[in-house]
Amino acid sequence: MPTVTLRTERAAQERPRFVDESFHTAPGESDYASWRGETPVSSFLARVTLFGCSLIGAMGCSKVSEPNGPASSAASEPSAAAPSPEPAAAKAPSVPEQVEPFAGGCDAYLAANREATTSKGTTCSGTEQALFARDPTGECLGCFFQSGCLDDTNGDTGQECEDLSSPAAKAQCLAALRCDLGPSPGSGPAPSAGLAVNAYCGVGTQFTKCTTEGPAGVCVAPIAAGFPAGFTPAQIVTNFAVRKHPAGMANAIVACGVSAAQRKSGAACGKCLR
Repeated sequence: MPTVTLRTERAAQERPRFVDESFHTAPGESDYASWRGETPVSSFLARVTLFGCSLIGAMGCSKVSEPNGPASSAASEPSAAAPSPEPAAAKAPSVPEQVEPFAGGCDAYLAANREATTSKGTTCSGTEQALFARDPTGECLGCFFQSGCLDDTNGDTGQECEDLSSPAAKAQCLAALRCDLGPSPGSGPAPSAGLAVNAYCGVGTQFTKCTTEGPAGVCVAPIAAGFPAGFTPAQIVTNFAVRKHPAGMANAIVACGVSAAQRKSGAACGKCLR
């Protein structure tokens, strides 16, 4: 059985901590305000940002922009008269990317990578199965674990569809999650790629248009079904990633991965979204 060592670093300072908060107080107040103020969603998706998130991608996290300008150029070669610099310490070889489906499926992946993923067991939950189905190499699932998006042995709990109280709520959550992620295995951008709310409102849709004229995303039906009956589009968007609602739980899982994928250490999370 092949074993895949995850490329994602789990440095504490890079690892986001996600908490249950409303849409307004989670990742990217400034971006969310811009979106509400009639700025197209796509206008801020292109910015290069580093997120320290409390809930979801561009919907409520405290954001720190990466330094502007080109990266520092490498030191010039020493002249013939100058002393040779000390040789740099040898870097550990990079782990090759897993490009083939992991033999044995999701359970086998967890069993082979339990320590790296910090999963609680070796049997995949429905939530974990959905992520693995989107990316059968397992890299995306491992990244979601390492980014604190799922229940793990590091204290992250209440972050999967199976944590909801009733079988009906769990089923609604999984339906919304699978739609957010798109066809499995991935054959194109996920409906939630770039910004989780795209799956509901549609890519580039402004807040006012989404909430007054109606959402235009591909996951309107399963997302609406996972909120209380009678919720308006404005209420759905406001509570989009509130985990007490079945669809809110699904959206929060995906949004956590969207945010992680924008950091170098979480790049593998993007395999479920692209």
